[in-house]
Amino acid sequence: MMLYGFDENSALEIKWYLDKLAERDVMLISASGREGERVSSIIGEPGASSFENKQSKIMMFLGFEDRHIGPAMKAFPTELERPIFCALTEQNINWTLDYLIEHLLEERARFSGK
Repeated sequence: MMLYGFDENSALEIKWYLDKLAERDVMLISASGREGERVSSIIGEPGASSFENKQSKIMMFLGFEDRHIGPAMKAFPTELERPIFCALTEQNINWTLDYLIEHLLEERARFSGK
């Protein structure tokens, strides 16, 4: 799971609920501070696990079975700000994190009618 925009406590809470839901240990990859890097680099070379609170919050599913994605989105902790959920695709793996965030924010605005 790649996370962006959550502080460390929130990231650990997300990990706890994902571990429970998936019935296995879920690895968290922090994308904080890596905005100019390609998604492929972030997930291929995780680097430091520093989590930072940001206005935009992204949660990217990596290696999750389809049957777990819907329940994970529905069961997301209500006390945390809901992120934009996405999955790794053949296209977005080559995008920079900045571009991915911009794309997801535009998509969210389009779907919400703003």
